[in-house]
Amino acid sequence: MSKPQQRLEDVISNKIVAKQIFDDIMKTDELTGQIFYLHFACDMKLEDVAKALDVKLSTVKNKL
Repeated sequence: MSKPQQRLEDVISNKIVAKQIFDDIMKTDELTGQIFYLHFACDMKLEDVAKALDVKLSTVKNKL
């Protein structure tokens, strides 16, 4: 079965909301912003994010 196609307006709206959320996170806490970016935008595993940022895995999990 094929995946239902999203309306263009919904896709654009979702991208705008996601960008606003990401921008707000980056303004609040740089480490949290980096974690969100690496995990969600770069599709990195939490363990890899922790290694890349040289922080404990528990820190990464708590920031999410």
